[in-house]
Amino acid sequence: MTTKDLTKVERRFAKNYDEKGGMKYDPKNVNIKFIRELMEATAYHEAGHFSARVFTRLELSHIQSISIIPDERNTGHVRYERAITEYVFIHRPRYRLRPNGYMLLLENFAGYGANMIHEKAKYNNLIDYLSEEKDEEWNDYFDVKEQDINRARRIAGFLSKPHFSKDRILSIAARWTMEMLSIPSVWNTVEATAKILLSKGEVTLNNREISKLAYDSNVASIYHIPKWKNRIKVKI
Repeated sequence: MTTKDLTKVERRFAKNYDEKGGMKYDPKNVNIKFIRELMEATAYHEAGHFSARVFTRLELSHIQSISIIPDERNTGHVRYERAITEYVFIHRPRYRLRPNGYMLLLENFAGYGANMIHEKAKYNNLIDYLSEEKDEEWNDYFDVKEQDINRARRIAGFLSKPHFSKDRILSIAARWTMEMLSIPSVWNTVEATAKILLSKGEVTLNNREISKLAYDSNVASIYHIPKWKNRIKVKI
């Protein structure tokens, strides 16, 4: 197998990945197996983030793009336009803090949760998976503030109380994330989104296939499931 067997998206991913790491891209020296495995993991990770927003409906229309093409900051991303919930989080009235906080935590953890399910990783829970398989990120060796885990810890810290610790909140959010991803229509959204990303590399919410997934009335949401509606305390 040679680089001629790579798709246009795979070649673009390989080139950007090398350049992101400060290496000169050599089309004759591409580890095809590594690139395809990393692309797939990235696609499921970003699809998990997107699917969590579909489930919570939190600032869903503010999604600007979903991408698995590496840039100078990330290997993949879900990028937003004028999405302010996370940035003004600590200034929200107390009654709004909890629902927004847990919805953000679901998104923060959903990328890793999707990876765990796709990899068929044999762990009892998502926290164990993160501490073992993503230990560099879990232990914050890189000190990246915008890393999913660091964002989750920051939000959990705002939600915590003397009798309800940050770690307990993270544990609850991680458990709820896996429960959310186990809902058939949510996982179908993950798989469909990952497939689109592997084919196209990056898409906007205006993309017909992505828009259909985002606003499909058949996809479960916290507004349609009484347990979740009560759990997050969302009011229509």
